[in-house]
Amino acid sequence: MIDVSDFNPQELEIIAHYEGYIGIPTKIKSFTNLPHLAPQCIRVVEFHPRSDEYDWTYLTISIGFGPMPSSASAHHTELMMYSTQRNDEIFDSLFQLAMYPFINSVSFQAGDTIAGEVDSGIINGSPLTEFLLTPVYFENEGFDKFSISEKLLIQILWATPIYLQERLFIKQFGWRVLVEEVFTKMEVYAADLWRSCSLSESSK
Repeated sequence: MIDVSDFNPQELEIIAHYEGYIGIPTKIKSFTNLPHLAPQCIRVVEFHPRSDEYDWTYLTISIGFGPMPSSASAHHTELMMYSTQRNDEIFDSLFQLAMYPFINSVSFQAGDTIAGEVDSGIINGSPLTEFLLTPVYFENEGFDKFSISEKLLIQILWATPIYLQERLFIKQFGWRVLVEEVFTKMEVYAADLWRSCSLSESSK
């Protein structure tokens, strides 16, 4: 059991929502002393695979408490990531992604891509350097859109690590073509952080 004694009421509502769908968290990491306009605290929570058919699941808590920068309407977002293997570096990687809108004064939407650094994987040793944000595909209905604190609406976006070549492909053809056509054809397992590029010569 993780310690939630310092959680505020909104955070308790969010984690209760997660637990109702995914189970009891196994670990949490909290990040504080954040830049202006960011929440006072951003947490990343880890969940053990629910069965052999599921992966490790990581979710943010707190980035959804207020409108995101540059959003014309109240835009509340949390982020989700899957991994076939447990890795503590995912906490920091997902936190850095969660901070991106506040550092760059943008808002996240499904279909957004986030550039990484050349030869710097999202975790050590991973060839995946970029992120793609999409709707959540593999959870039960009601998980990815919910409300807390009397109608404060929150949407969860799936943060999928991708290759630079795949991000450039998205810019030309759109994210749905990559995810729903290329990934499907090549049987890409997106939770594998060491997978081959879906656009590599051997995959054509």
